[in-house]
Amino acid sequence: LTSKFLNKKYQKLNDIVEGGNKFFVKNGDKQELLLGSNEKSLGDVDFLKKMYGVSDVHFIPQADYHLDLFIRPLKNKQVLVADDKLMIKELKNALSNIEKCKKSLSDTKEIQKLEETKKEIEKVLKDFKNEVKISQNPTADEVSESLQKAGYEPIRVPGRLYYVIPNKGADDLVSQLNYLNAVVHEKSDGTLTFITNKSALNEKCNITPEISEKIGFDFEKVFVKYLKPYVKADDVHFISGKENYIAKVLENQSGGIHCLCTEIPQ
Repeated sequence: LTSKFLNKKYQKLNDIVEGGNKFFVKNGDKQELLLGSNEKSLGDVDFLKKMYGVSDVHFIPQADYHLDLFIRPLKNKQVLVADDKLMIKELKNALSNIEKCKKSLSDTKEIQKLEETKKEIEKVLKDFKNEVKISQNPTADEVSESLQKAGYEPIRVPGRLYYVIPNKGADDLVSQLNYLNAVVHEKSDGTLTFITNKSALNEKCNITPEISEKIGFDFEKVFVKYLKPYVKADDVHFISGKENYIAKVLENQSGGIHCLCTEIPQ
């Protein structure tokens, strides 16, 4: 019907892979395809290469339901990988910074605010360490090794927090924070714009701008630090939506900015 209305020919696309579980990546003048390992049953590599018109296909260990929940290609075959150990490390650093900061303060109200923040971060850390421990999904080490073997450069980042819903074979992970589910745009000057999901965790942990300045930590600030060699800080955007809609979508529907948007290829 649309074809007749527009007086244009149409071609039926037999796309059998959900958008979030595949990435088309430039390799020079060619395109390669990254697929979640759950898609291996679809056919051999030659079949998939022909179907998608790509020069090569690489299967990535399925660390979450879709690829776009734990990796994010940038450019020049560089790929962000969510590293849960890094997130744990940064949470521990935040707690250490709070203790150092408290020693330099004399105002009891300011110290009390830091104590409140400390308790919240301690809870996040304790819960997340437990979730990471019980998850049976592939780790950042396995994902990074797979990318390296395929000729890609994995860039590990503290990019997600989740809780686990145990499942036979592969666990479901429900995101409380996910910065990998992002849209990346290359500008005419070759630099990148990174658009991702705002989390409610800074608010839940009472990390105000003032406290963030004192302790050198908030969840966004840490992620931007890891992105800095690849994306300018001013070009990283955290989208909240009306009444923090994006954070609610992440936790209740396991999706984010990348799931909600369509990227138009060049």
